Amino acid sequence: MSDSFDFKAGRPKRVGLAEVAAAAGVSKATVCRVLLERGRISPATRQRIKEIADKMGYQSDPALSALTRYRWGERVSAKERYSIACVLVCPHPDSPGSVLDTTTVKGLETRAAEMSFIFEKHLLNSHVPPEKLSQTLYARGVDGIVFVITGPVFNWSFHWHRFACVTMGFDGEHHTMNSVTSDWFSALGMVSAKAVEAGRTKIGFANFFRGNPSIDTRIHGATVVERERLTTRFGRQPTIHWYPKDRNLDKPLFKTEGEAFLRWFEKEKPDVVIDGNCMAHWWLRDSGIRIPEDVAYVSLNAQYQKEPHIAGAVHQLQRQGRIAVDFLFNLIQSNERGLGDSPIRLTTPCGWHSGASLPGI
Repeated sequence: MSDSFDFKAGRPKRVGLAEVAAAAGVSKATVCRVLLERGRISPATRQRIKEIADKMGYQSDPALSALTRYRWGERVSAKERYSIACVLVCPHPDSPGSVLDTTTVKGLETRAAEMSFIFEKHLLNSHVPPEKLSQTLYARGVDGIVFVITGPVFNWSFHWHRFACVTMGFDGEHHTMNSVTSDWFSALGMVSAKAVEAGRTKIGFANFFRGNPSIDTRIHGATVVERERLTTRFGRQPTIHWYPKDRNLDKPLFKTEGEAFLRWFEKEKPDVVIDGNCMAHWWLRDSGIRIPEDVAYVSLNAQYQKEPHIAGAVHQLQRQGRIAVDFLFNLIQSNERGLGDSPIRLTTPCGWHSGASLPGI
């Protein structure tokens, strides 16, 4: 009893890290990392130490815990020097070498530098086998990965359990990753409201619907809802033009779909087209239809840096990159690795870009 009771304090002795470490045959630092859910420690060792701590009645000292949180909260980046990677996943297995969107990367790089992280960029396509890339990243000491996915992708195998994972852009169809993406539903409502504000009351929607849970399904739902609202307010609206579900948008299909879109346009005669991307703009232009004299045009994904005359939604990619790094940091600290059954989705609102294609705004 003398070993387990503190006669001076009049209470049982507190079981500390040293006692748990001695019983488990590991260092105090290892026990500390396990109890704080930090560091790379095998699941078996982690579980054994937790069971020993519970059996011995270990309880953390509130004062010491508060001091630890204070110290690590201000100095964790310098103390840990986490390493994160940005991986661009090409939309198709045989996509040629691509370059990362500079706006997205800038957000990732800037935030990583602010937190003193080691940051590196990689490409994933048919020339870079996923499993080999995951082995390389693990060997380089990478703690977490931000996957930048710009379109529907193939299903690939990866050593998910080794990394904290966050995706930007498309997700959810094959891999249940935590994600940071645009609020597409509210974005469509915003561009529709802008068109009405500009005096347009016969709005034609042209969108994709490929069944991708992360984007297309939300845009599909938003489009149907918005068309019903416009019908109630202004009367019958043009039917929705859906682009084909075929993902191989090669040149013949691109031409064929352009012809189908123009037939829809001549039949429905909208006074503004709200497009899921910018393809309809090219089809209208090439057919001799003037924008905005004959029809106004709005894009749900305006490439304002390349085509500033096109009005539409602007996706806050740099901000999303910063948020993705913060999200990844939280996952690393919580030791949450791999894919989850209930991934968390963080959405950011879109901004508006005024362009000549929608006069009056």
